[in-house]
Amino acid sequence: METILSDRKNHVKLTFRKINENTYQYIRNIGETEVEKTLIMSSNEIGIYPTTPNVTYPEYSEYIYIKFSKEVVVEGNGEVDFFVKAPVGIVLALKNNEVFDGFTLNEKHALYGSLVKGVLTRYFTSKIYFSKPNDLSFSEAAVKVKVINASDEVAKVSRIVFPITGIPVYYGSNGYEAFYTNVAMKIVNHEIAEVTVLDEEPLVNLRKSPIKIGSLKKSFIMEWGI
Repeated sequence: METILSDRKNHVKLTFRKINENTYQYIRNIGETEVEKTLIMSSNEIGIYPTTPNVTYPEYSEYIYIKFSKEVVVEGNGEVDFFVKAPVGIVLALKNNEVFDGFTLNEKHALYGSLVKGVLTRYFTSKIYFSKPNDLSFSEAAVKVKVINASDEVAKVSRIVFPITGIPVYYGSNGYEAFYTNVAMKIVNHEIAEVTVLDEEPLVNLRKSPIKIGSLKKSFIMEWGI
């Protein structure tokens, strides 16, 4: 059995071959990179799920830093909802959601903040969408962001940073479109914002991924610019 997942920049090929009773060969090819494992299992059922990208390099991936392709200007005491894209991880699991492999297709990292107190993040650039993006690849997830300008002054927003460890990830009925739980960004002033991970599904009729990576972090203070 072969499963081929296509991405705009990468081509992923997942191969399962039965060797004998309860024994299977698993091969993952991404470009020139190959990973091979032998699976001993009583059932041939395999689950493929989206999860947070800290499935790889977790010590460098507790936060996602999304740089907007265009600045969003929000009037004093105004608010706006929109979607952005973010990287997502992919995991493969046996029955009972026992993970045996995981990968991402976005390995860009960036420092948000100073060298002394900043945080290392998984970096991504995205357009702003005022409805669900229709061109999600399997390596991307949509994030619904609610920006609330709690100040009396105009706010110019060009990025968002939020924690991803343990947060819910959802997927659509087609199995390919992934979504993060909603995120709120409360602007304090022109440099500082409070970001909160909400326990909200972005759309109806989504399925929650059974795989979570790490302990839940629900908030982050963006103090090095918005």
